[in-house]
Amino acid sequence: MLSYKLLVSAVWGFETIHQALITHTIYYYLITNYNNPNALDHLVWYGEVHRSILLEVLFNVSAMSINWS
Repeated sequence: MLSYKLLVSAVWGFETIHQALITHTIYYYLITNYNNPNALDHLVWYGEVHRSILLEVLFNVSAMSINWS
């Protein structure tokens, strides 16, 4: 039972970080670089972090579904 709680806590933490990175990315492209199409040419550093966090969340959710079945 404790392992499920830890797994759920890890997914919850990763999802919180994931949402913060999404919010910051949207702010960067829509507010900070408004009317600057050249900003779309490169991916900011947290875009790469966002991708790795998303993969970690997907892995943890898959692990939970395998453990419950």
